[in-house]
Amino acid sequence: MAALRKVICVDDNRILLQVLDWYLKSRGYAVLPCSNAGAALNLLTKERVDAVVVDYKMPDIDGGEVAAAIRSRTPEVPIIMYSGITDIPQQTLRLVDCFVRKGQADAFQVLGDFLDSWFSKSARRNSPTNSGGTTRHSVRPHRRSGAAT
Repeated sequence: MAALRKVICVDDNRILLQVLDWYLKSRGYAVLPCSNAGAALNLLTKERVDAVVVDYKMPDIDGGEVAAAIRSRTPEVPIIMYSGITDIPQQTLRLVDCFVRKGQADAFQVLGDFLDSWFSKSARRNSPTNSGGTTRHSVRPHRRSGAAT
């Protein structure tokens, strides 16, 4: 049996953090919930994780600073920004692999589908039959789910 993929979820809203924890566990992920950015960054020094879901607006450090710190330490880890704030600075959005707007009807499903897709592509990139090796693409895909067109 394969080990569960570890996902750090960072949000200062503890109820939402519990819902994210439940939902991602129901999709087969091991969730490491953190109620503040400092705890998440500290955890990243102790645990190898496969992905991070982070809110943008938090009291201690904003999600952009968290994303920048993650990119500098573990650039291969996908970052999903999950926020109710829609006017996120472009420099922050360039640091994340996916943006999901809190409150959209299918937000949890979009988040879970992104993770499933990311790891499915990662498994294909890392398979022995893939001659492309394990190099990560230099351009990070950015999907603004729920954004106005």
